[in-house]
Parts: sequence; structure tokens; C-alpha cells
Amino acid sequence: MYLYNLTLQPKTVISHAVSGHFYGNSKSQEIVVCRGTILQLLVPEPVSGKLSIACSQETFSSIREIKTFRLTGGRKDYIVVTSDSGRIAFLEYVVPKNSFQIVQLETYGKTGVRRGVAGEFIAVDPKGRSVMIASCEKQKLVYMLNRDSDANLTISSPLDASRSQTLCFGIIGLDVGYDNPTFAALEVELEDIDNDPSGESAKAPQLNLVYYELDLGLNHVVRKCSVPLPEPVNLMIHVPAMTDTSKLVGSILLCSQGKIAYKNVANNIDVSIAIPKRKFALDDDYSSSVIVNCHAQLKTKGARFFLLQMENGDMFKLVIDEDHRLPILTLTYFATVPPANSLTILKTGYIFVACEAAGSRYIQITKLDDTEGEIFASNNVEGDNFYTPRNLGNIYEVDRINALNPLMRLKVADMTNEGSLQFYALSGQGPSSNLKILRNGLPIREVAVCQMPGTPTGVFSVKKSSDDLNDAYIIVSFINATLVLKIGASVEEATNTGFLASTSTINACQFGEDGFVQVIPSGIRHITVNNRINEWSVPAKKVISIAAVKNRQVVICLSGTELIYFELDMYNQLNEYNEKIQLDSNALSMTLSPIPANEYRSRFLAVGCADCSVRIYNLDPYDCLTQIMVKLLDARPRSLLFTEYETDESDYRSTYLNIGLDDGFLMRCSVDPITGDLSDSRKRHLGQRAVRLSKMVTSKKDACLAISNRMFLNYMHQNRSYMNPVSYEPLEFADGLTAEGINEGIVGIGGDKLYILCAEKLGETFNQIAFPLQFTPRDMQYHYSGTMFIIETDNQVLSQAKSRQHKSEVVQSIMGVSDLSGIDLPDQYKEFLKGNEMATEEYGYERTSEGEWASCLRLLDVRLGTTLKHFELGTADAAYCCTFVEFIQHPGTQFLLVGCARGLKFKPHSNSGGVIYTFHITDGGTGFQFVHMTELEAPVYAICEFKGHALVGSGKTLQMFCFGKKKLLKKCENRMLINNISKISTIGQRIIVGDSQESIHFMKYVQKDNSIIVFCDETNPRYVTAMAILDYDTVVVGDKFGTISVLRLPDNVLDDADDDPSGVRAIWQKGAMNGASQKLTDIANFYVGDAVTSLELTQIIPQAEKCIVYGTISGSIGILVPFLSKNEHDFFQALEMHLRKDFVSLSGREHISYRSYYMPIKNVVDGDMCEQFNVLERLKQCDIAETFNKTINDVSKKLDDIRTRFAF
Repeated sequence: MYLYNLTLQPKTVISHAVSGHFYGNSKSQEIVVCRGTILQLLVPEPVSGKLSIACSQETFSSIREIKTFRLTGGRKDYIVVTSDSGRIAFLEYVVPKNSFQIVQLETYGKTGVRRGVAGEFIAVDPKGRSVMIASCEKQKLVYMLNRDSDANLTISSPLDASRSQTLCFGIIGLDVGYDNPTFAALEVELEDIDNDPSGESAKAPQLNLVYYELDLGLNHVVRKCSVPLPEPVNLMIHVPAMTDTSKLVGSILLCSQGKIAYKNVANNIDVSIAIPKRKFALDDDYSSSVIVNCHAQLKTKGARFFLLQMENGDMFKLVIDEDHRLPILTLTYFATVPPANSLTILKTGYIFVACEAAGSRYIQITKLDDTEGEIFASNNVEGDNFYTPRNLGNIYEVDRINALNPLMRLKVADMTNEGSLQFYALSGQGPSSNLKILRNGLPIREVAVCQMPGTPTGVFSVKKSSDDLNDAYIIVSFINATLVLKIGASVEEATNTGFLASTSTINACQFGEDGFVQVIPSGIRHITVNNRINEWSVPAKKVISIAAVKNRQVVICLSGTELIYFELDMYNQLNEYNEKIQLDSNALSMTLSPIPANEYRSRFLAVGCADCSVRIYNLDPYDCLTQIMVKLLDARPRSLLFTEYETDESDYRSTYLNIGLDDGFLMRCSVDPITGDLSDSRKRHLGQRAVRLSKMVTSKKDACLAISNRMFLNYMHQNRSYMNPVSYEPLEFADGLTAEGINEGIVGIGGDKLYILCAEKLGETFNQIAFPLQFTPRDMQYHYSGTMFIIETDNQVLSQAKSRQHKSEVVQSIMGVSDLSGIDLPDQYKEFLKGNEMATEEYGYERTSEGEWASCLRLLDVRLGTTLKHFELGTADAAYCCTFVEFIQHPGTQFLLVGCARGLKFKPHSNSGGVIYTFHITDGGTGFQFVHMTELEAPVYAICEFKGHALVGSGKTLQMFCFGKKKLLKKCENRMLINNISKISTIGQRIIVGDSQESIHFMKYVQKDNSIIVFCDETNPRYVTAMAILDYDTVVVGDKFGTISVLRLPDNVLDDADDDPSGVRAIWQKGAMNGASQKLTDIANFYVGDAVTSLELTQIIPQAEKCIVYGTISGSIGILVPFLSKNEHDFFQALEMHLRKDFVSLSGREHISYRSYYMPIKNVVDGDMCEQFNVLERLKQCDIAETFNKTINDVSKKLDDIRTRFAF
């Protein structure tokens, strides 16, 4: 078995985010984010303010940390990156190439993420003179930064500052002006701990604040001093000095549990302030021990402040007043956003919040005054230390980036009967959890919908002059009339434009420098300045059937067979050429090719004829309307459109002819820019209706909008070609539109309405619809009736009923009453008694003590997004799995079994058993009733139906249950597994069990003995988190470390007890540690980079072959598809080998090493690496294509074919 890996949705989690002037323009700031293995550059759009992805590059490595710095006196910011490559990379964003480029790449250690190899932490000198990298243990290296004679960045050899038997918890660079660069580190000395035989020292290790100084004169790093800290510190923040001559340089903020301390070692200053607590917190211990999760700071010429976010999401503004003998720290409640991995502030007053378990936010600071939020000062020890999280109007959300992390479960099904499959994803955490329905399509924003006085027959967008960037008019054509609309703050009818309103319009566009051309059935109207009209009329008894227009050219077809060519001369006069063509078949469509650079006319004309052919004609003035070639088609060409694509890294332009056929196919052919010959034809089926084509502009490049049963947009984005369906009802006619605030606009006709739409989030594969959930989702089962059963659970959270009860008891205790009924309560108590109503995505749930769980079963209608029924489980029960079972005692009746862990705690890990809730499915899947619950000895993490029984994984015991009136009745069990059962699947007589640490066990139920026996397992330890059956002998497994493996039984496997001649079944009656005598073979291994949470064998598009769909915890979705032939496998394997040599990773990581992280890659070709062929430099593309005796287009076509064969 040979497989091909393709990523449909890259990781959505943003682990790091930094901002800077990466364009080199001091007036603009950009954001660089890290999405697992991908570096992206986010740019705010000037009009809408939303973020767009300007650049995205795959590194094929696990990025550990990124920081930004600027050389002294420079105007451009650089990025320093550490990863599992064992190298430090200094990157620069190159604007002309729209990509990150390696400036310096230095090897310093072994590959992988190791505690003794530097790269876990990066600290940068604020003046851009040096960089320190450190590991968790021992190693610290310092690089000096400088320039060469050409002003290029150079780095020195690493200066070693390592110290053995030392643990490091973080490093930062201090602002010391232009003195020797100084770095601070949080360290723990291990020598005393290792020498203490009692182990008491390890329980409370001494944390030290250690200063390292780089002597620029001696090129040497000195361990300057070590200061013991009285309590553990989780975060350090450097305090920028207001001036280079300030006395309080080198200051630092130390954040610990419930406290923030300002420290300046040189001046012996130590000031602290307690972190305020939420008012009416359920768990006072948790509220008192809250820590700072992340931070951001902004320094301007006259001010400096910090934004500190706590782990519960509350954000405080910290101001340091250094004008006193002791600095005064002031904390002000600012806002609440979901907990973030990283915060960064732009100088324009925007904050980027890279959320941990929700879509990242791009928010604007609307005000910074302290008039409404609670204020807490370090010099004020009196008064309370409480605040109430609420909306103060300090921030405004401008944009939100869609995210799937953490992706808990993923299923593929057509529950809405759309004819195409949807992806159903359980994602999020706590109150930010949701069920997301993913459909392949480009998100569309509806800008305006206008009612037309009749049914239009066409629509055109027109600019006012050739230099304008935006369109000025929308021309709407009817059967016998034309309506001109003016684009401004609103769309309204325009008058005195020169367009003839009493007849239909066949085509219209901006003409010449500041004129228009309107093609009508009776002639051509050239509208010049001041609405002067020059009109050409058709001969008698003839009409214009179709026309093609450009800025200075017009081609018309009279009565379907006669072609006439016109061109605008230097005197702004429209001239008719004498050359005319009489076609032998009616023309159905025409289009003119793009105008080459530094020229003013199109070179070619394409005509689609009713005899199923496309003809290319020359438009050279000395050889006008000479036929170049004829291409025969399988159907009539209903629509034609030329598009021209140009990559960001070169001036090479590719011209394509798009052909929309009557049978619903779209054909795209490459056009030779010199000869006009067509080659490299590619077809794609779009629907049953004839395909109409319209030209659009996306990211200032040509794009093709194809309209059939669905709309598709073919465009270039970040040097890649995309063909995405548009998530909107199909229009009848459309044209591209560019206006104020609308960059990728569409103006279209549907029935008797005019639509103005805007394409958003170019490059995204899926369009998402989210239905909010209450707690973190764990599992789901979909019903054929269109409903979804979802189990949710959260730790240290009270259910709604118990929360209201608890808060009512608190208020009763405060007021000294036993009953609150009839009492007029103060407003603050009324707000407090609202229970969990304030538990929104921003504010989160109030935390309670360890061991409290809130779990529920939700029945959701996926068509409407409404909850049909909701059932809360016990407060000590944590729901983890669910499945449908049709018991043999009740044929035709469905039951839903929910497996739970009871009394589960993590510090330390303990539990009080497990429980199974049994529900009866009623009303055809639109309701359920609780039946009973069954208590077990161990937590239940997996349930599966097997021949009218329920197979339950309770701890390390596999048990079989049948239905009982008061509880489930145990029929048999197997206690030979080693750890915890995480997954169970069945096929025929076989039972496949996944262990949380010991891979897969093939088992069989022996009916005559009423026993379950293990007949095959595996030698490799795998921490199974997902599993799917491929066939009777093969299973695909995903583990928590990110490896997907295909395992198969040996050919001569024995799975029948009667086959054992000894009669005692010795091959199965082994001890648990010895395992079975028969072992599985791994036939494929592939590292996807993240814990695998879902695996499923299914088809993604109708009539396609089945493939393996996987989802990971970080939100990525991918597929593994089989090759159809050995030749196909050999081609892609050879292409992958070439790209491993020619593709340069930004982090310096070797691709084969990355994909073989824990097990060597086997029988899997990485399609993500193969598709990097499309973004290589053209010379490298030519070299690789020549090795296969193919052209560049041939290789790209093979890459497109294998992707579209299985997915999109």
C-alpha cells in the first residue's frame, strides 16, 4: 500500500505572534504569526482594517520560538526563529518576492526538541545588538549582531554562557541603553537537589534571578549576579526605559501567583502589587493564585504602558510611575478576551490576540482612560482588591480569524442532503466551544441587494477613466432597456452618462483614456468627454449578436457569422478595419486576450462556435483576423475568457483561455503569448448547467468567476492557483467590481435582483458555520434524521443548576437570611445571581474546586442549529465517549450509551470508577429519554456496538454488556490489556482495541466459551488516540505524538481457537506483559506534526474514491489517498526526492527527518512537499520538469489531478 498525503486545512492554532516594520516602512506595522509549522505575515487592510494574509510559508519543522529585532539605526525589523532543526534562523521579509528569505542560518545543536539543546527560549537586546537562546537545561548561547560593508545583517560565532546542573524557566533582554547588553534568566540550581537524599529540596526548589552581561569589548559573556527570589515566578517582562539616560534602566517585572513585582537590582528597588480578584469568585483559592498568562507593551515618546492578561482572560493595564522615590504600580481593569498564547500591540492602537482555544482577535483600543475600570495602586494598601469583569467599551473587535483548535472530533457526512459532504468538527474549549460545519467554499459577504424593475439579461461594471482604481458605474441590461447605476456611498440611478437607455446592452466598458463604449444590437456607441457620441450602425437587416471589448478594441459578430474588428486610433476615433471574417458556424462567445506590458492592444481573439470549436485569430494590424488555430471540443463553448497570472517572485506571466461548455465543464488551456497556440488542456466538472464566465480581480490579479449550478472562483493567491466554490446561491450573470471598501467584489444578477458581493479570506478551503456549545465537546454521533448527539464536559466548573444554588447560598449567607424570595436585592447581587449567564466566550466560567465536573448530553438539529434537548449528567461524572447500540433484546430500537469517568482528578491522578448512562432514542432521532446508568470499577473511555451487545473499555478491561431493565448486564470480559482502552472498533467477528500506550490488539469473541481472546498485537508502543478500519485485516492508527500508521495482520494469521492443535489455545493464553504470539506489521508510517484526534475512511466528494481523513488537535485536516498505479507512485516519489533537495526550509529542517519524527516514514509520499513545486523559482521548476521529460504545466497538472480526484 502506497499513500499520498494532502493537507486540506493547515493548523489554525497560533502559538506565537510578533509585530514590527517588516516592510521597512515606518508608517505601517505588520504581524508575523506562527501556526505550528507555518510562518505567516498578516497585514491590516487600509479601508476595512481587517487582517489579510500577505505571505504564508511552510517550514516543515516544529517552530519553538520567534522574536523580532531591529539593528541599531535601522528601519526594518528582522525575525529570529528557533525550531527542532537545531539551527537558529534570521529571516527578512523581501517585499518584491513577497516571501521570507534566510539572511543567516547557524547550526548550534542536535535536531529535535530536547531539554539540553538551546532554542526553547529567545531573548533579544532592545537595541538590536545581540540575541540569546537558551534550553531548559544548561545551554545558553549569545550571538552578536552587526552589519557588513553592504549593510547586510551578520552574526558572530556563538558565545557560550552554559552552566551545568541548571534549569532555566525563561530569559529576557533588559533595556540598559547603550551599556553592555544584559539578559535576565530564571534559574534553579540542581546540585543541592541532586545531593539531597530525602527529596525535600525538590519539593520547594529555590528560584534565582540571574543576570548575564555581554562584554562588547572582550566578546565574552559574564554571569553578573544571582538574586534569590522569595516565591516562584512564571513570567518576566522587561521594562523599557523612557530615555537612554534614565537612572532606572534594566528594570524588570516579575509575575507570580497573585502578585506582580517591579525590580531593579542595580538600585535595590523592589515594589509589588497584588493581582485583583474577581468579585464573588466560587473558589477563592483559585482566584488568589491567578497568574499572568501573557503580556504586551507599547512605548511612545511620552507614555508607556503594559497590557497584562490573566489566565482567566481578564486584561489589566499596568502603568509605572517612576517619578517617586519608589515607583508606583497602578493596575486598571481594562477588558476581558479569551486566554491567549500571545499578545501584541501595534502603534496604531490595535491589539492582536492569538487565542489559545478560539479564533484569534484583532481588536482596536477605543479609549485608554481610567474613568470606569477599577484602579489598584501599589501605594494604596487599604480598600478591597476585587473587580467585576464587564464591557467597559475600551476595545472594539475589528476582525476574527476562524480557528478549529482544539479539534476534538471530526466527522464527514451529508446530514443536510445537499448532495455534497460536509465536515462536522467539535472544537473549542469551555464557553468558546462549538460545533462547526465546514463546507468547501469561499466565504462571501453580502454588501447590497437591489430590486430591479424587470429581469436583467446582463450586467457590466465600468470605470470612469483608464487611471481609476475603482469602478464608477454599473450597467444593467434588460431585454429592451439599459439602466445605469452610479457607485458611491450608495448605489443609485445615474443620468446624463451618454449610455442609451432605450435598448439592451450587449457589452460595455471604459474606452480610451476617459470614454466609454456601449455595444447595442443596432451598433456601437463611443461616448467621449462631455458625452459626445460617435456611433457606428450595423448594415440593414443585421444585428449584433455578441461582442468583445477592451480598452481600445471592439470585435462584433453580425447575425452570428460575420466578424468585424474596430480599434481606437491616436486621435480618439473608432476605426473599422477592412478585414472581415465570414464564419461557417454561428459564433456563441468571444473574448480578447490580455494586453501585454508596454503595448496598447490585445494580440489574439478567441471565438467559440456552435460546431463545438474554439478558433484563435490574430489581431496584428498587418495580419488582422487571420486564423491561427482551431481547437475541437466535446460540447459547445457557451462562454470564453482570457486570464493572465503573474507570480510575485518573477515577471513571468502565464496566459490561459477559460472555456465554459454547455455540458457543465470548465476547460482551461495555456496560451502561447507569441504564437497564440493552445496547450495543456484541463477540464473540471462544475454542474449540469452551461458554464458562464466573468472576469474578476483578486489581490490586483486576474481571476475567473465560473457560474453553473454553483459558482466557482479561479484565482492566484500567494503564488498558488485556487479553484474554490463560492459559498453563495448561483447567479445568472456577473462581473467583477472594485469600489471603496470592496476589493474582491462581484456584481451579479439573480432573477429580478441585483447583488453586490465581496469575496473574503482568499486561500481558505472551508466556509464555516458555528453553533455554540456550553462546555468542551468530547464526542458526537450523528443520526440519519439530521440531528447530532454531542457530549460535553468541563473540569472545575459547576453546572447551571448547581451554580445558581451555590450563588444563592452565598447571597443568603451575606445577607443573613434563609430565603431570598420577596427580598429586594441590590443590583450587584442580582448580577451575581444570574448563574452562568455571564459565562460567554469572553468572560469564561468561574472555576471551582478540583473534582467538580459539569457534563451534559445535547441533541442538536444541524439544519437549524437549535438544541432540541439537553440533559445534565452527575456533578462528579466526566463524559468522554458515546455511541449508538441496538441491543439484541430490543431489535429496531436505538439506544445511546454515554461513557463517563467518575470522581476524576489530575493532581494527583485518581478516580472513583466509571459509569455508563443509557438513553432511549425517540421520535425518529429528534428526542431521547434517560433509561438508567451502570456503575463500573474504572473510567469508560470507549464504547462500541458488537452483534447486539455493547463492548465497553473500562480502564484496561474490555467488557461485553447486554441490556437490562435497571442497568446493563455484564456478559463477559478480558483483563489482559496493559493500560487503558482508548478506542474500540469491530468488523465481522473481529474486535480491534486501541490501548492508550500499547498500540492495537486484535481480539475475537468465542461464543461457545463466552470469552474474548487476543490473537494479535504489535511490538511498537503507540499511544492510540484515533483509529479507523480499512478492511478485514488492516487498520489505520493515529497516536498522541502525531504519527499515523497503517497496520496489517500477517498473511498466515490464526484467529480461530479451533486452529490450535494443542487444544488449550496457548497462543492466546499468555500473560499481559508477554502479549500475543502473532504480531501486526506496519505497512505505512507518516508524521503529521500533531496529536491525531480523528480518523475516518470515507469519500469527500461524490463519486470519488475513498480516502483516509484525519484531524489533529491543532485544527489541521488532511487526507491520505491511495495511488492508482505504480507509475503514478514512482513519479510522485521521484518528485518528492527532487524537492527535498531544491526546497529550502526557512528553519533549515530536513524534510525526511521531520516526517520521520518518531518512526521512519514508510510508503507515504508527502503531497505538501510535492506541491511546493508550484512556488519554486521558474528555473528550478524547469530543471525538475526536464528530469521527467515533461513541461512545467505537465507536472502542475499531475499535482492538480491527484488533488481534485479525491478532494478539492
